[in-house]
Amino acid sequence: MNRMNSSLLVPEPRTVEIVDKARELIGLKRKIKIVGGGTKGRLGRKVEGELLDVSANKGIIEYDPAELFVTVKNGTSVAYLEEVLKQQGQFLPFEPPHLGKEATVGGVVACGLSGPSRPYWGSLKDYLLAVKIINGLGQVLNFGSKVIKNVAGFDLFRLIAGSQGTLGIILELTFKVLPLPESSITVVMEKGAEEAIDFLSNLSGRPLPLSAGCFYEGKLFVRFSGYEKSVKRAVKEIGGELLDNPDQFWLSVRERTHPFFTSSERLWRFVLPPSTALPPWDGEWFIDWGGAQRWWKGKGQKPEEMFSWAIQAGGFGWLYEQEEVISSPLPSALLHRQKRLKEAFDPFGLLNPGRIYREF
Repeated sequence: MNRMNSSLLVPEPRTVEIVDKARELIGLKRKIKIVGGGTKGRLGRKVEGELLDVSANKGIIEYDPAELFVTVKNGTSVAYLEEVLKQQGQFLPFEPPHLGKEATVGGVVACGLSGPSRPYWGSLKDYLLAVKIINGLGQVLNFGSKVIKNVAGFDLFRLIAGSQGTLGIILELTFKVLPLPESSITVVMEKGAEEAIDFLSNLSGRPLPLSAGCFYEGKLFVRFSGYEKSVKRAVKEIGGELLDNPDQFWLSVRERTHPFFTSSERLWRFVLPPSTALPPWDGEWFIDWGGAQRWWKGKGQKPEEMFSWAIQAGGFGWLYEQEEVISSPLPSALLHRQKRLKEAFDPFGLLNPGRIYREF
Protein backbone atom coordinates (compact mmCIF):
# COMPACT_ATOMS: atom_id res chain seq x y z
CA MET A 1 0.00 0.00 0.00
CA ASN A 2 1.59 3.23 -1.14
CA ARG A 3 1.10 6.78 0.00
CA MET A 4 -1.85 8.31 -1.84
CA ASN A 5 -1.20 11.36 -3.98
CA SER A 6 -2.83 14.25 -2.13
CA SER A 7 -3.24 16.25 -5.34
CA LEU A 8 -5.77 13.63 -6.49
CA LEU A 9 -7.74 13.82 -3.27
CA VAL A 10 -7.99 17.49 -2.29
CA PRO A 11 -10.65 19.64 -3.97
CA GLU A 12 -10.25 23.39 -4.43
CA PRO A 13 -8.87 24.61 -1.07
CA ARG A 14 -11.25 26.64 1.10
CA THR A 15 -9.14 26.86 4.25
CA VAL A 16 -7.94 30.39 3.49
CA GLU A 17 -11.53 31.59 3.03
CA ILE A 18 -12.56 30.22 6.43
CA VAL A 19 -9.53 31.75 8.15
CA ASP A 20 -10.22 35.13 6.57
CA LYS A 21 -13.91 35.03 7.50
CA ALA A 22 -13.15 33.94 11.07
CA ARG A 23 -10.57 36.69 11.50
CA GLU A 24 -13.02 39.24 10.17
CA LEU A 25 -15.68 38.22 12.71
CA ILE A 26 -13.16 38.03 15.54
CA GLY A 27 -11.84 41.48 14.66
CA LEU A 28 -15.40 42.83 14.95
CA LYS A 29 -15.86 40.94 18.26
CA ARG A 30 -18.84 39.08 16.79
CA LYS A 31 -19.96 35.88 18.47
CA ILE A 32 -19.57 32.94 16.08
CA LYS A 33 -21.79 29.90 15.58
CA ILE A 34 -19.70 27.20 13.89
CA VAL A 35 -21.55 24.76 11.61
CA GLY A 36 -20.28 21.91 9.44
CA GLY A 37 -22.63 19.17 8.25
CA GLY A 38 -25.32 20.28 10.72
CA THR A 39 -25.90 16.74 12.05
CA LYS A 40 -24.92 17.36 15.69
CA GLY A 41 -26.67 20.58 16.57
CA ARG A 42 -28.73 18.78 19.22
CA LEU A 43 -25.68 17.56 21.15
CA GLY A 44 -25.21 20.78 23.07
CA ARG A 45 -26.95 24.00 24.11
CA LYS A 46 -28.25 26.46 21.55
CA VAL A 47 -25.67 28.95 20.28
CA GLU A 48 -26.48 32.52 19.31
CA GLY A 49 -24.01 34.07 16.90
CA GLU A 50 -23.09 34.79 13.32
CA LEU A 51 -22.99 31.62 11.23
CA LEU A 52 -19.59 30.37 10.09
CA ASP A 53 -20.13 27.46 7.68
CA VAL A 54 -16.98 25.32 7.48
CA SER A 55 -18.45 22.46 5.43
CA ALA A 56 -16.77 23.50 2.16
CA ASN A 57 -13.30 22.97 3.63
CA LYS A 58 -13.01 19.29 2.72
CA GLY A 59 -10.64 16.75 1.28
CA ILE A 60 -7.93 14.28 2.27
CA ILE A 61 -4.62 16.12 2.52
CA GLU A 62 -2.34 13.13 3.08
CA TYR A 63 -2.90 9.43 3.56
CA ASP A 64 -0.07 6.96 4.12
CA PRO A 65 -1.49 3.44 4.66
CA ALA A 66 1.96 2.04 5.42
CA GLU A 67 2.51 4.58 8.21
CA LEU A 68 -1.09 4.21 9.43
CA PHE A 69 -2.11 7.87 9.41
CA VAL A 70 -4.44 10.13 7.48
CA THR A 71 -4.75 13.94 7.50
CA VAL A 72 -8.05 15.48 6.45
CA LYS A 73 -9.77 18.84 6.32
CA ASN A 74 -12.50 19.46 8.86
CA GLY A 75 -15.43 19.47 6.42
CA THR A 76 -14.56 16.08 4.94
CA SER A 77 -17.47 13.64 4.94
CA VAL A 78 -17.01 10.87 7.51
CA ALA A 79 -18.59 8.39 5.10
CA TYR A 80 -16.15 9.39 2.34
CA LEU A 81 -13.13 9.04 4.63
CA GLU A 82 -14.27 5.63 5.83
CA GLU A 83 -14.74 4.45 2.23
CA VAL A 84 -11.23 5.57 1.25
CA LEU A 85 -9.77 3.76 4.26
CA LYS A 86 -11.81 0.63 3.52
CA GLN A 87 -10.38 0.47 0.01
CA GLN A 88 -6.96 0.13 1.64
CA GLY A 89 -8.21 -2.44 4.18
CA GLN A 90 -8.13 0.06 7.06
CA PHE A 91 -10.57 1.87 9.35
CA LEU A 92 -11.07 4.28 12.26
CA PRO A 93 -11.19 1.89 15.25
CA PHE A 94 -13.26 4.22 17.45
CA GLU A 95 -16.22 3.76 15.06
CA PRO A 96 -17.34 7.41 14.91
CA PRO A 97 -21.13 7.93 15.05
CA HIS A 98 -22.28 9.94 12.03
CA LEU A 99 -25.78 10.88 13.27
CA GLY A 100 -26.66 11.98 9.74
CA LYS A 101 -25.56 11.58 6.12
CA GLU A 102 -23.88 14.99 6.06
CA ALA A 103 -21.63 14.23 9.04
CA THR A 104 -18.16 15.77 8.86
CA VAL A 105 -14.92 14.67 10.45
CA GLY A 106 -14.62 18.01 12.22
CA GLY A 107 -18.06 17.59 13.79
CA VAL A 108 -17.23 14.11 15.07
CA VAL A 109 -14.06 15.40 16.74
CA ALA A 110 -15.68 18.58 18.06
CA CYS A 111 -18.34 16.46 19.79
CA GLY A 112 -15.82 13.80 20.92
CA LEU A 113 -17.90 10.92 19.56
CA SER A 114 -16.91 7.26 19.79
CA GLY A 115 -18.95 4.18 18.87
CA PRO A 116 -19.61 0.72 20.41
CA SER A 117 -15.93 -0.30 20.29
CA ARG A 118 -14.87 2.54 22.59
CA PRO A 119 -14.05 0.50 25.78
CA TYR A 120 -12.12 -2.17 23.88
CA TRP A 121 -10.30 -0.42 21.04
CA GLY A 122 -10.07 3.05 22.55
CA SER A 123 -11.74 6.42 22.16
CA LEU A 124 -11.48 9.09 19.49
CA LYS A 125 -8.80 10.85 21.56
CA ASP A 126 -6.63 7.73 21.43
CA TYR A 127 -6.48 7.93 17.61
CA LEU A 128 -6.21 11.70 17.23
CA LEU A 129 -2.61 12.64 16.45
CA ALA A 130 -2.75 16.30 15.43
CA VAL A 131 -5.09 19.23 14.86
CA LYS A 132 -4.95 22.63 13.21
CA ILE A 133 -7.34 25.24 14.58
CA ILE A 134 -8.14 28.95 14.59
CA ASN A 135 -8.31 30.21 18.17
CA GLY A 136 -10.40 33.08 19.51
CA LEU A 137 -7.69 35.59 18.59
CA GLY A 138 -7.70 34.57 14.93
CA GLN A 139 -4.38 32.74 15.21
CA VAL A 140 -3.85 29.50 13.27
CA LEU A 141 -2.35 26.94 15.66
CA ASN A 142 -0.97 23.44 15.11
CA PHE A 143 -0.88 20.83 17.87
CA GLY A 144 0.41 17.25 17.81
CA SER A 145 2.32 15.36 15.12
CA LYS A 146 1.69 12.90 12.29
CA VAL A 147 4.43 10.68 13.74
CA ILE A 148 3.22 8.95 16.90
CA LYS A 149 6.62 8.91 18.59
CA ASN A 150 6.83 12.70 18.23
CA VAL A 151 3.54 13.31 20.03
CA ALA A 152 5.16 14.39 23.29
CA GLY A 153 4.61 16.99 26.00
CA PHE A 154 1.16 18.39 26.74
CA ASP A 155 -1.49 16.77 24.53
CA LEU A 156 -3.21 20.06 23.77
CA PHE A 157 -4.67 18.63 20.56
CA ARG A 158 -6.79 16.22 22.62
CA LEU A 159 -8.48 19.15 24.35
CA ILE A 160 -10.17 19.95 21.04
CA ALA A 161 -11.96 16.58 21.03
CA GLY A 162 -15.31 17.13 22.75
CA SER A 163 -14.87 20.90 23.13
CA GLN A 164 -17.70 21.49 20.61
CA GLY A 165 -16.00 24.43 18.92
CA THR A 166 -15.65 26.44 22.14
CA LEU A 167 -11.84 26.38 22.08
CA GLY A 168 -11.15 26.71 18.37
CA ILE A 169 -12.42 26.36 14.83
CA ILE A 170 -11.06 23.07 13.51
CA LEU A 171 -9.29 23.26 10.13
CA GLU A 172 -7.39 19.97 9.82
CA LEU A 173 -7.12 16.67 11.69
CA THR A 174 -4.70 13.76 11.66
CA PHE A 175 -5.75 10.28 12.78
CA LYS A 176 -4.03 7.01 13.42
CA VAL A 177 -5.76 4.21 11.47
CA LEU A 178 -5.58 0.42 11.76
CA PRO A 179 -6.14 -2.63 9.54
CA LEU A 180 -9.71 -3.93 9.39
CA PRO A 181 -10.33 -7.02 11.56
CA GLU A 182 -10.05 -10.30 9.71
CA SER A 183 -13.27 -11.62 11.26
CA SER A 184 -16.18 -10.36 13.37
CA ILE A 185 -18.97 -12.35 15.05
CA THR A 186 -21.78 -11.24 17.37
CA VAL A 187 -23.55 -13.56 19.80
CA VAL A 188 -26.77 -13.00 21.76
CA MET A 189 -27.75 -14.47 25.12
CA GLU A 190 -30.67 -14.09 27.52
CA LYS A 191 -29.73 -12.20 30.70
CA GLY A 192 -31.10 -9.72 33.19
CA ALA A 193 -29.65 -6.21 33.33
CA GLU A 194 -27.50 -6.66 36.47
CA GLU A 195 -26.40 -10.11 35.29
CA ALA A 196 -25.40 -8.65 31.92
CA ILE A 197 -23.34 -5.89 33.56
CA ASP A 198 -21.48 -8.43 35.72
CA PHE A 199 -20.96 -10.74 32.74
CA LEU A 200 -19.48 -7.96 30.59
CA SER A 201 -17.27 -6.82 33.46
CA ASN A 202 -15.88 -10.34 33.82
CA LEU A 203 -15.37 -10.70 30.06
CA SER A 204 -13.32 -7.50 29.99
CA GLY A 205 -10.77 -9.05 32.30
CA ARG A 206 -10.18 -12.05 30.07
CA PRO A 207 -7.90 -12.32 27.00
CA LEU A 208 -10.71 -12.29 24.45
CA PRO A 209 -10.99 -10.21 21.24
CA LEU A 210 -13.95 -8.16 22.53
CA SER A 211 -14.98 -5.25 20.32
CA ALA A 212 -18.49 -4.36 21.61
CA GLY A 213 -21.01 -5.32 24.25
CA CYS A 214 -24.49 -3.98 24.97
CA PHE A 215 -27.76 -4.95 26.68
CA TYR A 216 -31.43 -4.24 25.92
CA GLU A 217 -34.72 -5.86 26.96
CA GLY A 218 -33.28 -9.02 28.48
CA LYS A 219 -30.73 -9.65 25.72
CA LEU A 220 -26.98 -9.29 25.90
CA PHE A 221 -25.13 -8.68 22.63
CA VAL A 222 -21.39 -9.39 22.52
CA ARG A 223 -19.16 -8.81 19.51
CA PHE A 224 -15.74 -10.35 18.95
CA SER A 225 -13.42 -9.02 16.23
CA GLY A 226 -9.89 -9.92 15.19
CA TYR A 227 -8.11 -12.93 13.77
CA GLU A 228 -10.57 -15.59 12.66
CA LYS A 229 -9.17 -18.32 14.92
CA SER A 230 -9.28 -16.07 17.99
CA VAL A 231 -12.83 -14.95 17.25
CA LYS A 232 -14.13 -18.50 16.76
CA ARG A 233 -12.36 -19.65 19.94
CA ALA A 234 -13.98 -16.82 21.94
CA VAL A 235 -17.45 -17.60 20.60
CA LYS A 236 -17.02 -21.26 21.46
CA GLU A 237 -15.85 -20.33 24.96
CA ILE A 238 -18.75 -18.08 25.99
CA GLY A 239 -21.57 -19.60 23.93
CA GLY A 240 -24.72 -17.79 22.86
CA GLU A 241 -26.68 -17.66 19.60
CA LEU A 242 -25.20 -16.11 16.47
CA LEU A 243 -26.88 -12.78 15.63
CA ASP A 244 -28.32 -12.35 12.15
CA ASN A 245 -27.30 -9.12 10.39
CA PRO A 246 -24.80 -8.02 13.09
CA ASP A 247 -23.49 -5.11 11.01
CA GLN A 248 -26.99 -3.65 10.79
CA PHE A 249 -27.51 -4.08 14.53
CA TRP A 250 -24.27 -2.35 15.56
CA LEU A 251 -24.91 0.39 13.01
CA SER A 252 -28.24 1.07 14.74
CA VAL A 253 -26.42 1.27 18.08
CA ARG A 254 -23.72 3.55 16.72
CA GLU A 255 -26.12 5.85 14.90
CA ARG A 256 -28.81 5.78 17.62
CA THR A 257 -31.42 4.53 15.18
CA HIS A 258 -32.18 1.46 17.30
CA PRO A 259 -35.89 1.39 18.30
CA PHE A 260 -34.93 2.42 21.85
CA PHE A 261 -33.80 5.84 20.60
CA THR A 262 -36.67 6.56 18.23
CA SER A 263 -39.36 7.54 20.76
CA SER A 264 -40.03 11.17 21.70
CA GLU A 265 -39.53 10.56 25.43
CA ARG A 266 -36.97 12.55 27.40
CA LEU A 267 -33.66 10.71 27.16
CA TRP A 268 -30.81 10.46 29.64
CA ARG A 269 -27.24 9.39 28.99
CA PHE A 270 -24.76 8.37 31.69
CA VAL A 271 -21.08 7.46 31.47
CA LEU A 272 -20.10 5.54 34.59
CA PRO A 273 -17.71 2.92 35.94
CA PRO A 274 -18.84 -0.24 34.09
CA SER A 275 -19.78 -2.22 37.22
CA THR A 276 -22.03 0.51 38.72
CA ALA A 277 -25.28 -0.98 40.05
CA LEU A 278 -28.50 0.14 38.40
CA PRO A 279 -30.69 2.53 40.44
CA PRO A 280 -34.30 1.49 41.26
CA TRP A 281 -35.92 3.68 38.61
CA ASP A 282 -38.95 2.69 36.57
CA GLY A 283 -38.18 2.95 32.89
CA GLU A 284 -36.13 1.45 30.05
CA TRP A 285 -32.38 0.97 29.99
CA PHE A 286 -30.07 0.57 27.00
CA ILE A 287 -26.59 -0.35 28.21
CA ASP A 288 -23.58 0.03 25.91
CA TRP A 289 -19.77 0.24 26.16
CA GLY A 290 -19.63 -2.93 28.25
CA GLY A 291 -21.69 -1.24 30.98
CA ALA A 292 -19.96 2.16 30.92
CA GLN A 293 -22.49 4.04 28.76
CA ARG A 294 -26.11 3.82 29.83
CA TRP A 295 -29.20 5.35 28.28
CA TRP A 296 -32.42 5.66 30.27
CA LYS A 297 -35.91 6.90 29.51
CA GLY A 298 -38.76 7.06 31.96
CA LYS A 299 -40.68 9.35 34.28
CA GLY A 300 -40.82 10.28 37.94
CA GLN A 301 -37.18 11.24 38.52
CA LYS A 302 -36.01 14.78 39.26
CA PRO A 303 -33.11 15.93 37.04
CA GLU A 304 -31.06 17.21 39.98
CA GLU A 305 -31.34 13.80 41.68
CA MET A 306 -30.24 11.99 38.53
CA PHE A 307 -27.25 14.26 37.98
CA SER A 308 -26.32 13.77 41.64
CA TRP A 309 -26.53 9.97 41.30
CA ALA A 310 -24.20 10.00 38.29
CA ILE A 311 -21.63 12.19 40.05
CA GLN A 312 -21.72 10.13 43.25
CA ALA A 313 -21.20 6.98 41.16
CA GLY A 314 -18.03 8.52 39.73
CA GLY A 315 -19.49 9.44 36.37
CA PHE A 316 -21.34 12.09 34.43
CA GLY A 317 -24.83 12.60 33.02
CA TRP A 318 -26.56 14.35 30.13
CA LEU A 319 -30.23 15.18 29.66
CA TYR A 320 -31.34 15.11 26.02
CA GLU A 321 -34.19 17.55 25.58
CA GLN A 322 -35.91 18.08 22.22
CA GLU A 323 -33.61 20.89 21.09
CA GLU A 324 -30.48 20.65 23.25
CA VAL A 325 -28.42 18.62 25.69
CA ILE A 326 -27.89 19.66 29.32
CA SER A 327 -24.85 18.21 31.09
CA SER A 328 -24.14 17.51 34.75
CA PRO A 329 -23.19 20.64 36.73
CA LEU A 330 -19.49 20.87 37.41
CA PRO A 331 -17.94 21.30 40.87
CA SER A 332 -16.87 24.92 41.35
CA ALA A 333 -13.15 24.13 41.18
CA LEU A 334 -13.50 22.22 37.91
CA LEU A 335 -15.81 24.85 36.45
CA HIS A 336 -13.19 27.50 37.28
CA ARG A 337 -10.55 25.40 35.50
CA GLN A 338 -12.75 25.06 32.44
CA LYS A 339 -13.28 28.82 32.37
CA ARG A 340 -9.52 29.41 32.53
CA LEU A 341 -9.03 27.03 29.64
CA LYS A 342 -11.74 28.80 27.62
CA GLU A 343 -10.13 32.17 28.33
CA ALA A 344 -6.73 30.90 27.18
CA PHE A 345 -8.04 29.74 23.80
CA ASP A 346 -10.88 32.25 23.35
CA PRO A 347 -10.35 35.29 25.62
CA PHE A 348 -13.31 37.26 24.21
CA GLY A 349 -15.76 34.35 24.44
CA LEU A 350 -16.63 34.46 20.73
CA LEU A 351 -16.50 30.80 19.68
CA ASN A 352 -19.74 28.82 20.14
CA PRO A 353 -20.55 30.67 23.40
CA GLY A 354 -22.71 28.71 25.85
CA ARG A 355 -22.54 25.55 23.76
CA ILE A 356 -21.49 23.29 26.66
CA TYR A 357 -21.94 25.42 29.78
CA ARG A 358 -24.31 28.35 30.06
CA GLU A 359 -21.67 30.29 32.01
CA PHE A 360 -19.27 30.65 29.05
